[in-house]
Amino acid sequence: GEKIVYDIYDMLHFYICETETINTYYRYNAKPWATSKNPVGMKIRMNLTEQKNKIVILNGYVHSGKRHLYKANRRLKTVKVTSPESNFEVFENIEDVVHFHEISLPVAVSTVDIEILDYYEGEKYNDLCVQMFGVRNPINENNSKYLNDFSFLASWRRKYVEK
Repeated sequence: GEKIVYDIYDMLHFYICETETINTYYRYNAKPWATSKNPVGMKIRMNLTEQKNKIVILNGYVHSGKRHLYKANRRLKTVKVTSPESNFEVFENIEDVVHFHEISLPVAVSTVDIEILDYYEGEKYNDLCVQMFGVRNPINENNSKYLNDFSFLASWRRKYVEK
């Protein structure tokens, strides 16, 4: 029942989707949102700057230089997404792989509540980690400048998909 305000610095401008080539970029070394408490029933509120009908979750502790942290920590498995602005409930099962998981909403809203219903157990730690809660950021003239911060990620991208 306690409200905790999370510093969103590490989640700002970390996800950019280049729609023509379907490339995605996120900020290397960003800290994930994490909790060591029992996460079931916990709610995360997202206040968006504009109405959106999709949200994006990068599940787990995602760090290109420390890949073992993904499985070492708990990850989201099932969530319920609602909004105080509209009467809907979206239940989403999140696959246990590193990728930008997009959740479609029935209407565009500016406030989203994500309730944790279940999680994948961590192999070593009890912290549940989520690298990013955000929205799709297609590249356009307004935000293409952020690509300068992500140019070095091309070499890291393969490290997550290779076995």
